Amino acid sequence: MMPSTSGPVDTTEEQAPRKLSLGLLMLAVTSSLLASTCCLFPLVLVLLGITGAWMVHLTVLKPWVPLLTLIAVVALLGSGYLLFRPLKSCSVGDDACSDSRRIAQRIYIVGGLFVSGLLLFPFVAPIFY
Repeated sequence: MMPSTSGPVDTTEEQAPRKLSLGLLMLAVTSSLLASTCCLFPLVLVLLGITGAWMVHLTVLKPWVPLLTLIAVVALLGSGYLLFRPLKSCSVGDDACSDSRRIAQRIYIVGGLFVSGLLLFPFVAPIFY
């Protein structure tokens, strides 16, 4: 007997770019959080009333800020390319593909705004000091 081909279609090839895009977005958020630890994190702790001499050690990542910023920007660009490029054919159904793609694009935009805010904070922060 031959196997039936009317069952569910394997969509691993179509979901690979989505998983890669989500991974790149998470890399961008993580690297931007690490890049802003020298500036934003101490300010948030002080605003919360948490202070101490140990906060001096939060500047350990300061030499890595340019590299982490570059990683965040490259990851955002790669993730944006994967999400906003023209869609190939979808075997699941047009509505399902467009809905999930729209949700992923919204997550990307929110994450991109968050990352942009974190990366721009060191340049804007001196205005408020």
